[in-house]
Amino acid sequence: KAWGLPDPVNYALQFSESNNQNYITEKNRNEIKNGSVLRLEQSPAKTVQDILAKINTGTEAEQTTALTKLSTVSSDLTFALEFINKKGLSLIIHNIESGKFKGDSFKYALVTFVELMDHGIISWDILQNQFINKVVSFVSNQSNAQDPKIIQSCLSILENIVLNSS
Repeated sequence: KAWGLPDPVNYALQFSESNNQNYITEKNRNEIKNGSVLRLEQSPAKTVQDILAKINTGTEAEQTTALTKLSTVSSDLTFALEFINKKGLSLIIHNIESGKFKGDSFKYALVTFVELMDHGIISWDILQNQFINKVVSFVSNQSNAQDPKIIQSCLSILENIVLNSS
């Protein structure tokens, strides 16, 4: 309010270090050191809302841009909780299963999925055979040159299913 921002609930502070771009919360505010540079960014809720809108109704380029951003902010627990609560993980899973994402969009969707699942918020048991078969098909499909990030994400998913799923 002091800075005259419209709708201040749509903003949050974020660390600006290259290895830490998490949102600042009550739990992690003690990590703020004297001289730390912070960024004023859109809040996790506003960011989730914008990303979901672009994934659902955006052009292919807008989807790729949204998924690129999503793949980086998903490592933040605060953002991940908000995204999962707004059914974002279910949307990512559905779009991977249905084949809606292609090329870079697919790559960033897989990276996002791994980042979100690595928080341990959701059990690996939620995955259905259709999703697992889709992931396996990308690992076993040697006919086309795959992006290494796709293979790495797929192998990480399969490893976690074996280790963490009943």
